[in-house]
Amino acid sequence: MEAEQIKRIYEAMHKNGFDHIELELGEDHKIRMQLERPPVVAAPA
Repeated sequence: MEAEQIKRIYEAMHKNGFDHIELELGEDHKIRMQLERPPVVAAPA
C-alpha cells in the first residue's frame, strides 16, 4: 500500500469510531492496524 492509501484508511477508521482494523490476506496472513489513541466519544449533554 502507498502512504496516501494508509492515511485514508486511518482517517476513515477515526471518522467512523473504530480504533483498529484487521485485514486477512489469505489463510496464513493478517494485518492489524491500530490507532495510537482511540477516538474520544463525548457524552450527550
